[in-house]
Formats: sequence, structure tokens, C-alpha cells
Amino acid sequence: MVIPYLCFMLIIGTGGMAKDIIGSLSGDPSRHDLKFYNDKDGNALFFNKYPVLQSHEEAKHLFETEDTSFVCAIANPLMRKRLAEQFKALGGQLKSYIFTEPKFISEFVKIGRGTVVQFNTIISSNTEVGEGVFFNCACIIGHDVTIGDYVSFGPGAKILGNVEIGDFSYIGTNAVIMPGVKVGQKVRVGVGKIVSEDLPDGTKFI
Repeated sequence: MVIPYLCFMLIIGTGGMAKDIIGSLSGDPSRHDLKFYNDKDGNALFFNKYPVLQSHEEAKHLFETEDTSFVCAIANPLMRKRLAEQFKALGGQLKSYIFTEPKFISEFVKIGRGTVVQFNTIISSNTEVGEGVFFNCACIIGHDVTIGDYVSFGPGAKILGNVEIGDFSYIGTNAVIMPGVKVGQKVRVGVGKIVSEDLPDGTKFI
């Protein structure tokens, strides 16, 4: 079963991934009044429009008084996991955001919480996606694929059938993972690379 479209109150981060998400949300009348979180740069507004919380105390107050939902828009997979756990501990509930059209995702897919699916991504049947995964635009995920937690996919990445991808890995823009390949944890696959053999944990194939 696919997790339905969910709006969220708080977006953690104001970097590139947050900009991708806010671009997708532009003009969506169903979204909540958004707030962002960044305790580093000191800016009070994101794009001179959206409030930026700057402390855990502010985030906790938001969760207690307005809405507990958040999504973690941090590009680095390990940091994304760490921050997600921090904000869960403050009382937040990690939510998913699925922008691609429902017809592009098979009904026989499991998607973990905190996953972001951007424009025109296709996910085929009998695929399981972990927590906190980020699919940038126009990814293609084949059948019988298993994706671990906090994996990131660049635009146009293509994962063919019967592939396994471990936690915290990054698959670059327009990379192709061939059928039956096993990609370990914390693997980095570069832009446009074609992976036809298994990659052990920690491999950098760039």
C-alpha cells in the first residue's frame, strides 16, 4: 500500500533539497502554512516569505501547539537520519510527501515514512522503500526492488528489476543500476554511471 499524499508543517533545512520541495509545493492550495528550520544561517525568512525556526525550543513549541508533522530536507543521508531522530524526540512525526501522479506508483508498493517523491518518478510493483528516502525528479524504479533507509536518488536515476540498495547510499543523476545488482550501505554512485556488478558497503563508484 502506498502512503497517501501528506502535507506537513515543518521542513527541516533550507538548502537545495528544501528548495526542490518548495518548488514542487508552489501553487498547491492544500498545503499547510509552511515553516522551515535552520539553526545555522540566522535568516528569519526563507525566500523572504516562510518563517525559519532557529532552535529546538521553537520546534518543540510548534509541535506542542500547532502541528507535529515534519519532513527532513537534508541532502546528506546520514545527517538526514540524525536530524529526523532529533525532531522525533522533540515530539515531531515524520511524514512523507509524494508529488508524482498516483498512476506512476504501483498499488503494490510499500513506502516508509519521511520519503519524498518528486515529479514524474515511476515506482513499479513489489518494491519496498525504507524511511526517509529522497527521489528527485523523473526517477524510474523497477519491479522487485528493495531500497533501504535514507537513500537519495538524483534526477533521472534508473533502478532496474530485482535490485537491492542499502541504507544511506546515493545514486547520482542519470545513473543506471542493472537488474539483479546488490548495492551496499553508504555507497556513492556518480552521475551517469552504469552499475552492472554488486557494490560492497562504502564503495565510491564515481
